Amino acid sequence: MTSGNNFDKAKGVDSVRKHKIKGLYLFERCSGGILNLKFDSEVLESFYYKCTYPSSRGRFRFGTVLTAFLSVAWLMYFSILQHPSCLIYRVGFSLGVVISLTYFLMSFFDKLFRSRAILISVSHAWISCLLGLLAFTPPEPGATLAFNLSLILQLILITYTMAPLRLWQLLAICGPVSVLQIVLASVRYDRVPGWFILLFFVGHFSVHLIGINLHLMSQVSPLSFTITSRNSV
Repeated sequence: MTSGNNFDKAKGVDSVRKHKIKGLYLFERCSGGILNLKFDSEVLESFYYKCTYPSSRGRFRFGTVLTAFLSVAWLMYFSILQHPSCLIYRVGFSLGVVISLTYFLMSFFDKLFRSRAILISVSHAWISCLLGLLAFTPPEPGATLAFNLSLILQLILITYTMAPLRLWQLLAICGPVSVLQIVLASVRYDRVPGWFILLFFVGHFSVHLIGINLHLMSQVSPLSFTITSRNSV
């Protein structure tokens, strides 16, 4: 038993050293790097998943409700405007409400959601963000580019904070969406000033930094709780 405990401690120390940056310990006994946080022990990783599954599912549900609420709010706004060029916005936000509520209900089928949580979370994030890009489909913009920017940034931030995914998966979703919007804003309509495109870039860059920070901070408490709980068993 003593030798086994010593081996476990030594393994934990090695894992900590991998994530030491100039004296800063990022995550105790974690491996895989910041982009793919996981425990170096399959037992701990399995225990972590069981501990955090209810909260991860709750975050996903809250994210779908928040997306639906956002869609309803903007749907009411564009319905009041009654402008022909706003039709695509009304269609997009209506789809957003239906899709988000569908995913919300899907999360209550525990057997389905537990086995396909990543696939369900990825598909909801992709669909939500791509619906936000529908604003560039009409020949004439129904709203300003500033509105389109704020809409996509809201969806990206919701994805970072509410989708129960690893950081590399979040970057694989939010990164291309940011690039697509910046490119479409540059070439879709009339010539856009360079300073405005720079504003788009700064806005996306800032939201990505905020989203990454919030995601990493959300991982610290569950990881610490898992380690403490496992050591006390």
